[in-house]
Amino acid sequence: MLNWLKQLFGFSKPSVPPARPAASVPQYDSHEVSPQEVKKKLDDGAPIILLDVREDQELRIAAIPQALHIPMGEIHARYKEISDDPAAEIIVFCHHGARGEVVMHQLWGLGYQNAKIMPGGIDAWSVEINPKIPRY
Repeated sequence: MLNWLKQLFGFSKPSVPPARPAASVPQYDSHEVSPQEVKKKLDDGAPIILLDVREDQELRIAAIPQALHIPMGEIHARYKEISDDPAAEIIVFCHHGARGEVVMHQLWGLGYQNAKIMPGGIDAWSVEINPKIPRY
């Protein structure tokens, strides 16, 4: 009877999903800047603005010294502190990237068309660039 039900309803053995490549390197969109690229820009003295949009208590746990800190909830009130130049390269980060993505879009709406995001946020920075910065 079980075989008959399998045939009737078309049940078959579940297929195994294809294996993922072992060490796939993430591909970044044009509005994304990897932590390695940010580090190189800072080391080279490139005129970038690194914008930390995490909350004050998060900043006390882990920080990138070169970053300007404006919490996400204060961006609309304080965006003029970022730059007078709407073409300035602004690289936004948060803890992992979700808030940074929102702020990047807000900055685009405020006229900063060269706003970008550092995917993975300070957590990626801690893992890939500076392991002395605590993870939380």
